[in-house]
Amino acid sequence: GDITLLGRVAMDSWTPATNMTVVGKSNSSSNLSYQLVVNSSTGKLLFVASTNGTVNVTTTSSVATGFTNGTTNWVLASWRASDGRVQFFTASGSIANPAASDFTQLGTDQNNGLSSIFDSTIGVEVGSIASGSVNMLAGKIYRAKIYNGMLASTASVGTSFGGSVQFDADFTTKTFGANTFTESSSNAATVTITGATAQAGDGRLVISSSGAGTLTSLSKPSGGPLTTTSDYLVIKDIAMVQPLSFFAGANSVNVSGNSGIYFTDSTYKHVQSTALANVVGTSTTVTFPTATTSGNLLIAYFVSSNSQGTYTPPSGWTLAKSSTSTVVTYIYYKIADGTETSVAFSQTTSRTLSAALVEYAGFSGTPTLDVTDSNGSGSSITSLSTTATTGPTNSAQPALALAMVANASTLAATVSLTNSFIEDRTLTNASSAYKGAVKELTTTAAVDTTFTWTTSRAGTAVGLVVFKDVSAGNPGSFLLFFNGF
Repeated sequence: GDITLLGRVAMDSWTPATNMTVVGKSNSSSNLSYQLVVNSSTGKLLFVASTNGTVNVTTTSSVATGFTNGTTNWVLASWRASDGRVQFFTASGSIANPAASDFTQLGTDQNNGLSSIFDSTIGVEVGSIASGSVNMLAGKIYRAKIYNGMLASTASVGTSFGGSVQFDADFTTKTFGANTFTESSSNAATVTITGATAQAGDGRLVISSSGAGTLTSLSKPSGGPLTTTSDYLVIKDIAMVQPLSFFAGANSVNVSGNSGIYFTDSTYKHVQSTALANVVGTSTTVTFPTATTSGNLLIAYFVSSNSQGTYTPPSGWTLAKSSTSTVVTYIYYKIADGTETSVAFSQTTSRTLSAALVEYAGFSGTPTLDVTDSNGSGSSITSLSTTATTGPTNSAQPALALAMVANASTLAATVSLTNSFIEDRTLTNASSAYKGAVKELTTTAAVDTTFTWTTSRAGTAVGLVVFKDVSAGNPGSFLLFFNGF
């Protein structure tokens, strides 16, 4: 029967270098059916159809569209089965849902001599044919429609659409960030958008790993949180090295597989951090990447693989939690005054040493030590909770929880963290003998997390520290875990 194909498109060039399909149902050399095409170089419209599925017959409009490059316009081809007549029409692209009377005939009637069109078994494509490999359209496609009837016209102006709508894909109405949606004809077909470029056509910025299901790391070790003016990101399989350093925006889309990326803004922010690879000796010094900011909370982690002899703690820092079992671990804290540059740890016995520094902002008052907990195991294990019983309850919220697990030997890859803790890869990337984790708390409740890793080790420890935000009338808390206590 009759058929009408139409599309609302903004071509980068209305005289493209190659043929570009607006909408069609055709393979490149077999299973051919029909297409509406913008012709290469001439800017004329083509109606391409096959009566047997193997040979195309191309009908060309008598004149070019004359459209300015980049402008949005409706283009239409209508074919009548009774005599093979083909008519081409255009309409203003400013009309989102044009009536038949909005279309004006482009040139004169043409004829392809066909009385039927092959019913191909392949699906309808928008912006290409042959599964996206041929006649790819360069530009923007807003809508594509197919009627199982012809466009009736009088004096070169459309009067009515014949038949009924068989396909109506309006890309302007789909959910932002969605790669599939249901077109609005009675067939309710699923439209799937393929390819990163096409998927980003709704204005989003796609940040994704090159390998589906494989994490790719994104790092911002200093300079404060990563900010974006887009707020329309689509993120998949990305692990932020430093948690609390990337707020993607409330309108962004969390597809899957992400870690350490926030879609609801957090109270506390990662400002900067650094961690040293293992060194063998009696001392180590860690330096902040940039100047600290007065009033922020500074955290210093230090791990010695075994007994230390005489230990000299860092000057000006307060001990929050420590463990002196097989592996020796410390968490220190300090309220920044803006003059801090580096932290030194020293002992008289040579051991394998690890150290890290982190700066956090977001406290409206003074960060104050709230509660602590610790746990450890001499057995060979691959997981350990931050508490031996029930985790401590932070006395106020919001709160920020940090955790670190430590061992004298490598723990290898992290398998999981419980209770929505997010791995802080600053530590892990420096040394696989210790691992960190972060969580911002929004309730007052017992808090703990269990680290699981791949290599079984004995003599592992974990600790927990909570800092509350002491300010007039609104105490909050900051929770830090250190696995090694």
